[in-house]
Amino acid sequence: MYDQATGNLLSAPISQMFWLMLNDPPLLYLPADKSNVPDIATTGAIQFQWTPRTTQASHTEYEFTLCELWDDGGDYYQQFLAANPFYTTTTNNTTFFTPMPNGCCCPTALMAGG
Repeated sequence: MYDQATGNLLSAPISQMFWLMLNDPPLLYLPADKSNVPDIATTGAIQFQWTPRTTQASHTEYEFTLCELWDDGGDYYQQFLAANPFYTTTTNNTTFFTPMPNGCCCPTALMAGG
């Protein structure tokens, strides 16, 4: 098998069928889009919960990234893509509790997770 974009060899020849699926990203349920989250100093963590767009895939792994956004008037999606992540992890669950990462110097800054 070869990577179509680079032409690099990915595996030796095999004689089994397999499926590789790339699903749409999940839908964020908690916290709601552009909502205020509870003060991290009192709660100790932020809860994130999402709904998968498909139930056909088993052993799904999600990559979770938390970023700090600084421009209230800017495009949140573009800021998220350009921001340096404060916290990144992977999980198989659809609910995740994350502590506030070290280095967040402004408690009133916007945080974005995806």
